[in-house]
Amino acid sequence: MEIKKPIKQSLPKQISIQIEKAIKDGIFKVGKKIPSEPELVKNFEVSRNTIREAIQSLIQAGVLESRQGNGTYVLTNDRFEANILNRLSTSKISEVHEVRVSLEKEIVKLAALRRTPEDLINIKKALDEKNSIKATLLENSKADFA
Repeated sequence: MEIKKPIKQSLPKQISIQIEKAIKDGIFKVGKKIPSEPELVKNFEVSRNTIREAIQSLIQAGVLESRQGNGTYVLTNDRFEANILNRLSTSKISEVHEVRVSLEKEIVKLAALRRTPEDLINIKKALDEKNSIKATLLENSKADFA
């Protein structure tokens, strides 16, 4: 067993971790405003500067967004998602397409390897239903999705 020395974390780091956990747990929802600084100061029992530093680190990471005079809003569920969204927003459409093709091939391969007999029955049922529909675009889209 390898023994590791405990890591001391700053208060702002601890607070930012807790805010991220609250986002992942659905306490703070994507697109919604987080509590105000005074509320967070009261809840965490730390100084306003500590809260500001924690929030600023999450803003820099792309998890939160500060809207002047309106509050701070949740943009994503975590730093990984924020990084992916940031990368996608600066990527060429051809790069996104290349990644999608690669991922989709792997997804199909894994789905085929892991499918159950029940999955095959459900896929056949959905395919038969899709092939029998000759109605509206909406109905065809729903059948394609199924």
